Amino acid sequence: MRSKRRIACALIVVVCLLAVGCQRGAKAGARCRTTDFGDGGAYVLKCVKGRWQRAATKTQVAQLLVAIIRARATTTTTALPLTPINGVSQVTAGGSQTCVLRSGTPACAGDNSYGQLRNLTTTNSARPAIIAGISDATAVSVGFAHICALRVGRTISCWGDNFYGQSGSGSAGTEVVGIGDATTIASGYAHTCAVRSGGTVSCWGLNQYGQLGNATTADSATPVPVVGLTDATAIAAGYVHTCALRVGGAVLCWGLNNAGQLGNASNLNSSTPVTVDGLANATAITAGYAHTCTLRVGGAIVCWGLNSFGQLGNAGPTNSTIPVPVVGITNATTISAGYGHTCTVVAGAVACWGKNTDGQLGNASTGNSASPVQVSGLDDATGVTAGDNHTCTLRGSGTVACWGANASGQLGNGTTAGSNTPAQVLSPV
Repeated sequence: MRSKRRIACALIVVVCLLAVGCQRGAKAGARCRTTDFGDGGAYVLKCVKGRWQRAATKTQVAQLLVAIIRARATTTTTALPLTPINGVSQVTAGGSQTCVLRSGTPACAGDNSYGQLRNLTTTNSARPAIIAGISDATAVSVGFAHICALRVGRTISCWGDNFYGQSGSGSAGTEVVGIGDATTIASGYAHTCAVRSGGTVSCWGLNQYGQLGNATTADSATPVPVVGLTDATAIAAGYVHTCALRVGGAVLCWGLNNAGQLGNASNLNSSTPVTVDGLANATAITAGYAHTCTLRVGGAIVCWGLNSFGQLGNAGPTNSTIPVPVVGITNATTISAGYGHTCTVVAGAVACWGKNTDGQLGNASTGNSASPVQVSGLDDATGVTAGDNHTCTLRGSGTVACWGANASGQLGNGTTAGSNTPAQVLSPV
């Protein structure tokens, strides 16, 4: 009984301290005792103006204490509006991040382990976060853990991971030294390349397999010229290989070639550009982890390299060291390759093929496909972009939808739950 009285006294003291309006005169609650009023309940007495008064049963005191603690623990938060993003002119996915561009200002969602969201933290964001200090971007490229922006003055700024110099020689977030005439950019796993006026190409960052194209395998934090390339019109950076589209539609590639991703009928790496076999009418180019694809005149697509998930789209599982046609695709307008999948836009619809373990093909399933499947519910797409294991599309309304892996919030829909169908990207936080 003594221990029960002590518990009751302790409870009433806490209640007296916490409850609004509790009597504090005469050391309220300090002189505490329990008694039985003959109704079967043990009551707590409190001192009020020198007289003991029945306060409550010990059970009631405990219930009151719980209610007070719960009330004090409750905080009021204002939920962010679930407004879809709009006014987007470009969307780019890479690694576990997605970036959108609106009126010159990038906003990015997803992984922030290396500060690639440029918000002075390393906390991931499940909604696009506005990139500070950039308001004049004309294009954005996203690597595995670094991001670059091409700016109005044709300079380039990069931020995020810079272990191999992929963000440039200055501190991450500054302009890349020696670039003032860039026309387009591309970011790979840990290297970056830019096409420059006149058609030359410069690259910087990791160079383990010769992906910088300068006839060495030495990393470089400053841009180095790609050997022998003077007529490039577009550039694509894969994991550790790089390809360029030339005037006239030919394609050159360099870097790692273990799966035939250079497309020159061999598996030998090359630190200088080699010509892809049989291509003379390419109009666009994209590079994934270890495969490469081009869009051709007329809207057909050919791919080459690794095919372990069906990412070449030729209905078979065999790697190819030369271009093979994607089955069933004509009149395509754009193309993008991810880690192990590839997507295109045809007449407003999006078709994808390859790896689908995270739903990155967007067809409401998670089964891989070696031939194109249509993404659910899209008929107004104008562009598509593939990250490692997620995909996004720009829609005619200027909105963006994404699907696939979302552990870092890269779908930008305010959650970290993956989706095998398109999810609306929300407005920036």
